[in-house]
Amino acid sequence: MKNTSHTYMPGTLIFLHIPKNAGRTFESILKRQYAAEDIYDIYGYGNSIPRAVERLKNKPEEDKRKIKLIKGHYQFGLHRFLPQESSYITFLRDPVRRVASHYNYVVRDTNHPLNRTITEKKMSLAEYVSSGVSIELNNGQTRLLSGMNTKYPFGQCEKDLVDTALHNLRHHFETAGIVEQFDDSLAVMSLEFGWQWIYYLKKNVTPVSHIEDTLDRNTLSIIEKYNQYDLELYEYAQKKLSNKVLELGKDHDIRLRKLAMQNFCYKSYAFLPRMRAYLKRVKEKFISS
Repeated sequence: MKNTSHTYMPGTLIFLHIPKNAGRTFESILKRQYAAEDIYDIYGYGNSIPRAVERLKNKPEEDKRKIKLIKGHYQFGLHRFLPQESSYITFLRDPVRRVASHYNYVVRDTNHPLNRTITEKKMSLAEYVSSGVSIELNNGQTRLLSGMNTKYPFGQCEKDLVDTALHNLRHHFETAGIVEQFDDSLAVMSLEFGWQWIYYLKKNVTPVSHIEDTLDRNTLSIIEKYNQYDLELYEYAQKKLSNKVLELGKDHDIRLRKLAMQNFCYKSYAFLPRMRAYLKRVKEKFISS
């Protein structure tokens, strides 16, 4: 069911999807708020993302005004290509958990370009982070939110990177959600934008539970060394979200309870087909035996 009123929406909402930050799960919620024809995607590999951005830049102004949602893996700055008002949203994640998730994801995905690099060299997490094979592992969130993703080589980020990212968060982002406070983030966003149907099932999840308890001191210090600005950015976003929760007070609590009920019903409904399929297999096996 779509929420078609968009009472609180800017002209265009831009979801800056930072990899390994619950973006696929969040997208499933976004798709319920907008008609498919109102969405512009920027995803892909290699040159497909720059081509998608170029197509957006070259669209007639009339067509650009019809876009209600832009989402994808791209750095801050897409609003400059739009004639209408726009605002950003994103999700930030604890940098240690994000880097560990990135490593685990690449190890499990044999099609990932970096999979062979890790497996053939039998890289540990610490070796992977410090190798410099991907700038995503070096203040990757700050790079994208600053709009200067490739300005600095690996391990050479300077202070203006995080200063710019913080400025953008303050002035261009309606909300920066926190992955570890996903429901709180959704409740805040739903109140700000007038969203109603915000239930979800987690998608594309790489298990990294209690990662801080399993990392040795050397690995943890290496991750923190290469992500010091991400840590600063994350701390700021956490405080900003906490302040919003406090400001909303009872309205936030009501939204959280509503979300919990929606999720309970949705997960129960989604479970039924799998249960029916399982029982069917058991029945067939019993009959055949």
